[in-house]
Amino acid sequence: GSRFKRVIIPDSVRFIEDGAFADCKFLESVVIPESVEAIGNRALASCRRLKDIVIPESVEIIGIRVFEECLSLESVKLSNSLSEIPMKSFFNCQRLRSVVLPGSITMIGKSAFKGCGALEDVVFLGNVTDIGDAAFWNCRNLESINLPDSLTTIRDDTFFCCVSLTYIKISESLQSIGKSAFLGCSKLTEIDIPSSVKKIETCTFCDCSSLEFVRGLSSVEEIGKAAFGRCTNLKSIEIPNSVSSIGKYAFSKCASLESIKISNSVLNIGKRAFLGCSELKDIEFENDFHGKVRSEVFVCCPRLKCIKIPKEASLEPDIFEECQAIEIIIFEEGSRFEAIWQGDRWGIFEITDPRVDCTTERVYVRET
Repeated sequence: GSRFKRVIIPDSVRFIEDGAFADCKFLESVVIPESVEAIGNRALASCRRLKDIVIPESVEIIGIRVFEECLSLESVKLSNSLSEIPMKSFFNCQRLRSVVLPGSITMIGKSAFKGCGALEDVVFLGNVTDIGDAAFWNCRNLESINLPDSLTTIRDDTFFCCVSLTYIKISESLQSIGKSAFLGCSKLTEIDIPSSVKKIETCTFCDCSSLEFVRGLSSVEEIGKAAFGRCTNLKSIEIPNSVSSIGKYAFSKCASLESIKISNSVLNIGKRAFLGCSELKDIEFENDFHGKVRSEVFVCCPRLKCIKIPKEASLEPDIFEECQAIEIIIFEEGSRFEAIWQGDRWGIFEITDPRVDCTTERVYVRET
Protein backbone atom coordinates (compact mmCIF):
# COMPACT_ATOMS: atom_id res chain seq x y z
CA GLY A 1 0.00 0.00 0.00
CA SER A 2 0.98 3.59 -0.66
CA ARG A 3 2.14 5.97 2.07
CA PHE A 4 -0.26 8.84 1.22
CA LYS A 5 -2.57 10.03 4.03
CA ARG A 6 -5.35 11.85 2.16
CA VAL A 7 -7.20 11.18 -1.08
CA ILE A 8 -9.61 13.51 -2.87
CA ILE A 9 -11.38 11.62 -5.63
CA PRO A 10 -12.10 13.83 -8.69
CA ASP A 11 -15.67 14.69 -9.77
CA SER A 12 -15.25 12.73 -13.00
CA VAL A 13 -15.20 9.37 -11.17
CA ARG A 14 -18.43 7.35 -11.18
CA PHE A 15 -17.16 4.03 -9.84
CA ILE A 16 -14.47 3.21 -7.30
CA GLU A 17 -12.95 -0.08 -8.43
CA ASP A 18 -12.63 -3.26 -6.38
CA GLY A 19 -9.70 -2.97 -3.98
CA ALA A 20 -8.87 0.55 -5.20
CA PHE A 21 -7.42 1.70 -1.86
CA ALA A 22 -7.26 -1.61 -0.01
CA ASP A 23 -4.35 -2.04 2.40
CA CYS A 24 -3.33 1.65 2.24
CA LYS A 25 -2.00 1.53 5.78
CA PHE A 26 -1.28 5.25 6.10
CA LEU A 27 -4.53 6.53 4.57
CA GLU A 28 -6.44 8.68 7.09
CA SER A 29 -9.01 10.54 4.96
CA VAL A 30 -10.93 9.98 1.71
CA VAL A 31 -13.25 12.52 0.09
CA ILE A 32 -15.81 10.89 -2.19
CA PRO A 33 -17.60 13.26 -4.62
CA GLU A 34 -21.31 13.24 -5.56
CA SER A 35 -20.39 11.85 -8.97
CA VAL A 36 -19.66 8.39 -7.50
CA GLU A 37 -22.52 5.90 -7.91
CA ALA A 38 -20.90 2.68 -6.72
CA ILE A 39 -17.99 1.57 -4.53
CA GLY A 40 -16.47 -1.83 -5.33
CA ASN A 41 -15.61 -4.84 -3.20
CA ARG A 42 -12.86 -4.21 -0.62
CA ALA A 43 -12.36 -0.74 -2.07
CA LEU A 44 -11.14 0.64 1.27
CA ALA A 45 -10.52 -2.58 3.19
CA SER A 46 -7.70 -2.71 5.74
CA CYS A 47 -7.09 1.05 5.66
CA ARG A 48 -6.10 0.85 9.29
CA ARG A 49 -5.74 4.59 9.95
CA LEU A 50 -8.96 5.70 8.25
CA LYS A 51 -11.03 7.41 10.97
CA ASP A 52 -14.25 8.51 9.28
CA ILE A 53 -16.04 8.27 5.97
CA VAL A 54 -18.95 10.05 4.32
CA ILE A 55 -20.72 8.15 1.56
CA PRO A 56 -22.52 10.74 -0.61
CA GLU A 57 -26.19 10.48 -1.61
CA SER A 58 -25.21 9.56 -5.18
CA VAL A 59 -23.84 6.18 -4.08
CA GLU A 60 -26.42 3.43 -4.62
CA ILE A 61 -24.17 0.36 -4.18
CA ILE A 62 -21.28 -0.56 -1.92
CA GLY A 63 -19.45 -3.85 -2.39
CA ILE A 64 -18.79 -6.67 0.00
CA ARG A 65 -16.08 -6.19 2.64
CA VAL A 66 -15.78 -2.56 1.55
CA PHE A 67 -14.48 -1.25 4.90
CA GLU A 68 -13.49 -4.49 6.63
CA GLU A 69 -10.53 -4.30 9.01
CA CYS A 70 -10.54 -0.48 9.06
CA LEU A 71 -9.40 -0.69 12.65
CA SER A 72 -9.46 3.07 13.38
CA LEU A 73 -12.82 3.84 11.73
CA GLU A 74 -14.97 5.63 14.31
CA SER A 75 -17.82 7.12 12.29
CA VAL A 76 -19.57 6.58 9.00
CA LYS A 77 -22.36 8.46 7.26
CA LEU A 78 -24.29 6.25 4.89
CA SER A 79 -26.01 7.31 1.70
CA ASN A 80 -29.81 7.50 1.66
CA SER A 81 -29.67 5.80 -1.74
CA LEU A 82 -28.29 2.50 -0.46
CA SER A 83 -30.64 -0.49 -0.33
CA GLU A 84 -28.24 -2.96 1.27
CA ILE A 85 -25.31 -3.20 3.65
CA PRO A 86 -23.51 -6.16 2.04
CA MET A 87 -21.58 -9.01 3.61
CA LYS A 88 -18.73 -7.98 5.93
CA SER A 89 -19.04 -4.31 4.96
CA PHE A 90 -17.74 -3.17 8.37
CA PHE A 91 -16.29 -6.45 9.59
CA ASN A 92 -13.90 -5.95 12.53
CA CYS A 93 -14.09 -2.15 12.52
CA GLN A 94 -13.13 -2.24 16.17
CA ARG A 95 -13.56 1.48 16.95
CA LEU A 96 -16.86 2.10 15.17
CA ARG A 97 -19.17 3.43 17.88
CA SER A 98 -22.46 4.19 16.16
CA VAL A 99 -24.25 3.74 12.88
CA VAL A 100 -27.48 5.19 11.49
CA LEU A 101 -29.13 2.96 8.89
CA PRO A 102 -31.14 5.09 6.42
CA GLY A 103 -34.73 4.26 5.57
CA SER A 104 -33.69 3.14 2.09
CA ILE A 105 -31.86 0.07 3.46
CA THR A 106 -33.86 -3.19 3.43
CA MET A 107 -31.12 -5.77 3.95
CA ILE A 108 -28.14 -6.10 6.30
CA GLY A 109 -25.78 -8.76 4.97
CA LYS A 110 -23.96 -11.61 6.64
CA SER A 111 -21.34 -10.49 9.18
CA ALA A 112 -21.90 -6.85 8.17
CA PHE A 113 -20.86 -5.47 11.60
CA LYS A 114 -19.27 -8.62 13.00
CA GLY A 115 -16.53 -7.90 15.52
CA CYS A 116 -17.35 -4.19 15.90
CA GLY A 117 -16.51 -4.38 19.58
CA ALA A 118 -16.99 -0.66 20.33
CA LEU A 119 -20.40 -0.40 18.62
CA GLU A 120 -22.83 1.09 21.14
CA ASP A 121 -25.67 2.50 19.08
CA VAL A 122 -27.49 1.21 15.99
CA VAL A 123 -30.38 3.31 14.70
CA PHE A 124 -32.84 1.92 12.15
CA LEU A 125 -34.65 4.70 10.29
CA GLY A 126 -37.04 2.48 8.43
CA ASN A 127 -37.40 -0.48 6.23
CA VAL A 128 -34.95 -3.28 7.04
CA THR A 129 -36.71 -6.63 6.50
CA ASP A 130 -33.79 -9.06 6.85
CA ILE A 131 -30.74 -9.14 9.11
CA GLY A 132 -28.12 -11.66 7.92
CA ASP A 133 -26.16 -14.34 9.74
CA ALA A 134 -23.78 -13.00 12.41
CA ALA A 135 -24.52 -9.40 11.38
CA PHE A 136 -23.75 -8.05 14.88
CA TRP A 137 -21.68 -11.01 16.10
CA ASN A 138 -19.62 -10.13 19.19
CA CYS A 139 -20.59 -6.44 19.27
CA ARG A 140 -19.64 -6.46 22.91
CA ASN A 141 -20.61 -2.84 23.77
CA LEU A 142 -24.10 -2.91 22.23
CA GLU A 143 -26.49 -2.41 25.16
CA SER A 144 -29.91 -1.99 23.53
CA ILE A 145 -31.49 -2.10 20.12
CA ASN A 146 -34.90 -1.19 18.71
CA LEU A 147 -35.54 -3.37 15.69
CA PRO A 148 -37.80 -1.82 13.03
CA ASP A 149 -41.42 -2.84 12.48
CA SER A 150 -40.51 -3.86 8.93
CA LEU A 151 -38.17 -6.64 10.10
CA THR A 152 -39.32 -10.18 9.23
CA THR A 153 -36.13 -12.24 9.65
CA ILE A 154 -33.30 -12.46 12.18
CA ARG A 155 -30.85 -15.07 10.91
CA ASP A 156 -28.37 -17.39 12.62
CA ASP A 157 -25.86 -15.91 15.10
CA THR A 158 -27.11 -12.35 14.48
CA PHE A 159 -26.44 -11.06 18.01
CA PHE A 160 -24.11 -13.87 19.08
CA CYS A 161 -22.16 -12.92 22.24
CA CYS A 162 -23.41 -9.35 22.45
CA VAL A 163 -22.53 -9.58 26.12
CA SER A 164 -23.73 -6.05 27.07
CA LEU A 165 -27.15 -6.34 25.41
CA THR A 166 -29.80 -5.82 28.09
CA TYR A 167 -32.82 -4.86 25.99
CA ILE A 168 -34.11 -5.59 22.51
CA LYS A 169 -37.43 -4.51 21.01
CA ILE A 170 -38.88 -6.96 18.49
CA SER A 171 -41.97 -6.07 16.47
CA GLU A 172 -44.95 -8.32 15.73
CA SER A 173 -43.95 -8.48 12.04
CA LEU A 174 -41.00 -10.77 12.82
CA GLN A 175 -41.54 -14.28 11.43
CA SER A 176 -38.34 -16.15 12.27
CA ILE A 177 -35.39 -16.02 14.66
CA GLY A 178 -32.34 -18.04 13.61
CA LYS A 179 -30.14 -20.54 15.40
CA SER A 180 -27.90 -19.06 18.13
CA ALA A 181 -29.31 -15.62 17.30
CA PHE A 182 -28.90 -14.41 20.90
CA LEU A 183 -26.50 -17.05 22.20
CA GLY A 184 -24.25 -15.67 24.94
CA CYS A 185 -26.20 -12.41 25.44
CA SER A 186 -25.45 -12.76 29.12
CA LYS A 187 -27.09 -9.49 30.28
CA LEU A 188 -30.38 -9.89 28.41
CA THR A 189 -33.05 -10.05 31.14
CA GLU A 190 -36.30 -10.43 29.20
CA ILE A 191 -37.60 -11.24 25.76
CA ASP A 192 -41.00 -10.91 24.07
CA ILE A 193 -41.53 -13.43 21.28
CA PRO A 194 -43.88 -12.15 18.56
CA SER A 195 -46.95 -14.29 17.87
CA SER A 196 -45.80 -14.76 14.26
CA VAL A 197 -42.72 -16.76 15.37
CA LYS A 198 -43.53 -20.49 15.27
CA LYS A 199 -40.20 -22.06 16.27
CA ILE A 200 -37.47 -21.28 18.78
CA GLU A 201 -34.43 -22.62 16.93
CA THR A 202 -31.37 -24.48 18.19
CA CYS A 203 -29.47 -22.47 20.85
CA THR A 204 -31.45 -19.28 20.10
CA PHE A 205 -31.23 -18.05 23.71
CA CYS A 206 -28.58 -20.44 25.01
CA ASP A 207 -26.23 -18.96 27.64
CA CYS A 208 -28.46 -15.95 28.25
CA SER A 209 -27.56 -16.25 31.89
CA SER A 210 -29.56 -13.20 33.09
CA LEU A 211 -32.75 -14.09 31.21
CA GLU A 212 -35.60 -14.19 33.71
CA PHE A 213 -38.76 -13.51 31.71
CA VAL A 214 -39.80 -15.16 28.44
CA ARG A 215 -43.11 -13.89 27.11
CA GLY A 216 -45.06 -14.62 23.95
CA LEU A 217 -44.60 -18.38 23.61
CA SER A 218 -48.35 -18.78 23.01
CA SER A 219 -47.98 -19.31 19.24
CA VAL A 220 -44.71 -21.26 19.27
CA GLU A 221 -45.04 -24.80 17.89
CA GLU A 222 -41.52 -26.12 18.47
CA ILE A 223 -38.76 -25.40 20.99
CA GLY A 224 -35.45 -26.49 19.47
CA LYS A 225 -32.32 -28.17 20.78
CA ALA A 226 -30.73 -26.24 23.68
CA ALA A 227 -32.98 -23.25 22.84
CA PHE A 228 -32.83 -22.00 26.45
CA GLY A 229 -29.88 -24.06 27.64
CA ARG A 230 -27.92 -22.59 30.55
CA CYS A 231 -30.37 -19.72 31.09
CA THR A 232 -29.37 -19.85 34.72
CA ASN A 233 -31.70 -17.07 35.95
CA LEU A 234 -34.91 -18.48 34.42
CA LYS A 235 -37.16 -19.51 37.34
CA SER A 236 -40.33 -20.81 35.74
CA ILE A 237 -41.64 -21.73 32.35
CA GLU A 238 -45.09 -22.60 31.08
CA ILE A 239 -45.17 -24.59 27.86
CA PRO A 240 -48.33 -23.43 26.05
CA ASN A 241 -50.78 -25.65 24.19
CA SER A 242 -49.38 -24.56 20.82
CA VAL A 243 -46.10 -26.43 21.41
CA SER A 244 -45.84 -29.97 20.02
CA SER A 245 -42.10 -30.62 20.49
CA ILE A 246 -39.44 -29.76 23.07
CA GLY A 247 -35.96 -30.51 21.73
CA LYS A 248 -32.95 -32.17 23.31
CA TYR A 249 -31.30 -30.09 26.05
CA ALA A 250 -33.94 -27.37 25.51
CA PHE A 251 -33.79 -26.15 29.14
CA SER A 252 -30.68 -28.01 30.28
CA LYS A 253 -28.74 -26.51 33.19
CA CYS A 254 -31.31 -23.82 33.86
CA ALA A 255 -30.05 -23.79 37.42
CA SER A 256 -32.76 -21.48 38.85
CA LEU A 257 -35.72 -23.17 37.18
CA GLU A 258 -38.12 -24.18 39.97
CA SER A 259 -41.29 -25.13 38.14
CA ILE A 260 -42.49 -26.17 34.71
CA LYS A 261 -45.96 -26.72 33.33
CA ILE A 262 -46.23 -28.86 30.19
CA SER A 263 -49.37 -28.73 28.06
CA ASN A 264 -51.10 -31.76 26.58
CA SER A 265 -50.24 -30.58 23.06
CA VAL A 266 -46.61 -31.64 23.56
CA LEU A 267 -46.00 -34.90 21.69
CA ASN A 268 -42.27 -35.20 22.25
CA ILE A 269 -39.86 -34.14 25.01
CA GLY A 270 -36.31 -34.69 23.81
CA LYS A 271 -33.41 -36.35 25.57
CA ARG A 272 -32.01 -34.40 28.54
CA ALA A 273 -34.43 -31.53 27.93
CA PHE A 274 -34.26 -30.54 31.63
CA LEU A 275 -30.84 -31.96 32.50
CA GLY A 276 -29.17 -30.36 35.50
CA CYS A 277 -32.07 -28.13 36.53
CA SER A 278 -30.76 -28.18 40.07
CA GLU A 279 -33.62 -26.15 41.66
CA LEU A 280 -36.48 -27.89 39.86
CA LYS A 281 -39.10 -28.90 42.42
CA ASP A 282 -42.41 -28.95 40.58
CA ILE A 283 -43.31 -30.58 37.25
CA GLU A 284 -46.94 -30.36 36.18
CA PHE A 285 -48.23 -32.26 33.18
CA GLU A 286 -51.55 -30.99 31.88
CA ASN A 287 -54.48 -33.41 31.99
CA ASP A 288 -54.55 -35.83 29.02
CA PHE A 289 -50.84 -35.36 28.26
CA HIS A 290 -50.03 -38.19 25.82
CA GLY A 291 -46.56 -37.36 24.54
CA LYS A 292 -43.27 -39.25 24.45
CA VAL A 293 -40.84 -38.48 27.28
CA ARG A 294 -37.36 -39.36 26.07
CA SER A 295 -34.28 -40.74 27.79
CA GLU A 296 -32.76 -38.82 30.73
CA VAL A 297 -35.20 -35.91 30.38
CA PHE A 298 -34.93 -35.01 34.09
CA VAL A 299 -31.44 -36.33 34.77
CA CYS A 300 -29.59 -34.58 37.64
CA CYS A 301 -32.57 -32.73 39.09
CA PRO A 302 -31.63 -33.22 42.76
CA ARG A 303 -34.55 -31.28 44.34
CA LEU A 304 -37.33 -33.13 42.55
CA LYS A 305 -39.26 -35.06 45.23
CA CYS A 306 -42.67 -35.97 43.84
CA ILE A 307 -44.06 -36.33 40.34
CA LYS A 308 -47.37 -37.42 38.87
CA ILE A 309 -47.35 -39.17 35.49
CA PRO A 310 -50.42 -38.88 33.20
CA LYS A 311 -52.00 -42.13 32.07
CA GLU A 312 -51.29 -41.67 28.35
CA ALA A 313 -47.65 -40.56 28.71
CA SER A 314 -45.08 -42.77 26.97
CA LEU A 315 -41.87 -43.06 29.01
CA GLU A 316 -38.32 -44.28 28.48
CA PRO A 317 -36.68 -46.18 31.40
CA ASP A 318 -34.08 -43.70 32.60
CA ILE A 319 -35.96 -40.38 32.58
CA PHE A 320 -35.16 -39.83 36.29
CA GLU A 321 -31.49 -40.84 36.18
CA GLU A 322 -29.57 -39.33 39.14
CA CYS A 323 -32.73 -37.91 40.75
CA GLN A 324 -32.10 -39.59 44.10
CA ALA A 325 -34.31 -37.13 46.02
CA ILE A 326 -37.53 -38.32 44.38
CA GLU A 327 -39.57 -39.94 47.12
CA ILE A 328 -42.89 -40.57 45.39
CA ILE A 329 -43.91 -41.30 41.80
CA ILE A 330 -47.64 -41.43 41.07
CA PHE A 331 -49.13 -42.99 37.95
CA GLU A 332 -52.66 -42.02 36.97
CA GLU A 333 -55.20 -44.76 36.58
CA GLY A 334 -54.83 -46.37 33.17
CA SER A 335 -51.06 -45.87 32.91
CA ARG A 336 -49.15 -48.89 31.62
CA PHE A 337 -45.91 -47.99 33.43
CA GLU A 338 -44.46 -48.67 36.86
CA ALA A 339 -41.53 -47.29 38.89
CA ILE A 340 -38.95 -49.44 40.65
CA TRP A 341 -36.36 -48.10 43.13
CA GLN A 342 -33.12 -49.87 42.22
CA GLY A 343 -31.01 -49.05 45.26
CA ASP A 344 -29.64 -45.74 44.01
CA ARG A 345 -31.95 -44.78 41.18
CA TRP A 346 -35.45 -45.00 39.80
CA GLY A 347 -36.23 -47.19 36.83
CA ILE A 348 -39.40 -46.71 34.77
CA PHE A 349 -40.75 -49.83 33.08
CA GLU A 350 -43.69 -50.69 30.89
CA ILE A 351 -46.03 -53.17 32.52
CA THR A 352 -46.27 -56.37 30.54
CA ASP A 353 -47.81 -58.65 33.16
CA PRO A 354 -51.56 -58.85 32.40
CA ARG A 355 -52.27 -59.64 36.06
CA VAL A 356 -51.25 -56.12 37.16
CA ASP A 357 -54.30 -53.92 37.72
CA CYS A 358 -53.73 -50.67 35.80
CA THR A 359 -57.23 -49.34 36.31
CA THR A 360 -56.40 -47.57 39.57
CA GLU A 361 -53.93 -44.87 40.53
CA ARG A 362 -50.65 -46.36 41.72
CA VAL A 363 -48.16 -44.77 44.10
CA TYR A 364 -44.52 -45.83 44.29
CA VAL A 365 -42.51 -44.78 47.34
CA ARG A 366 -38.73 -44.81 47.49
CA GLU A 367 -37.29 -47.45 49.77
CA THR A 368 -35.18 -46.16 52.66
